[in-house]
Amino acid sequence: MEKNIKRDGVDKAFNIKVEKQFLHPEYFINLEQQELIGDTGLLKILELKSSNSQKPNFIARWDKNKDTIDVDIYNTDIDAKKRFLTRKKGYEGHRPELVDTNNRTFKIFISILGEKIYKGTVFFNINISMHPSAGKLEVTRAAVNLKNTSNKSDRDT
Repeated sequence: MEKNIKRDGVDKAFNIKVEKQFLHPEYFINLEQQELIGDTGLLKILELKSSNSQKPNFIARWDKNKDTIDVDIYNTDIDAKKRFLTRKKGYEGHRPELVDTNNRTFKIFISILGEKIYKGTVFFNINISMHPSAGKLEVTRAAVNLKNTSNKSDRDT
């Protein structure tokens, strides 16, 4: 029976809660994320936008390959993007720290050129879709082991 189940993965984030300890005065938090994963595979958790068009913006998104969130930098040049990804020359924040696995809570700290942009935590739930041959199964928040660990056959249950 297990071979008939296809895990499609995370398709939705919800119940997003942001606790900010610091937010640069030229930035604001945009929580108008897409609730469902987009056609490109992007699932936004939160966005930091600047009122100054010369400053970069940031999107915290679900990384389906690593089962975590990543923060990406936008509205800037390729060199700044590389520094942000590799934590060089005062840029950091691409990899938030998972501080509570049970409640999916991440600590985020973002800085550019040594200037603090954001410090805080984000908590959210995720929806994992699976498609058994007979229909769709959705699992929310918790990991589930779908293996049949009993000695009973499917007919005995």
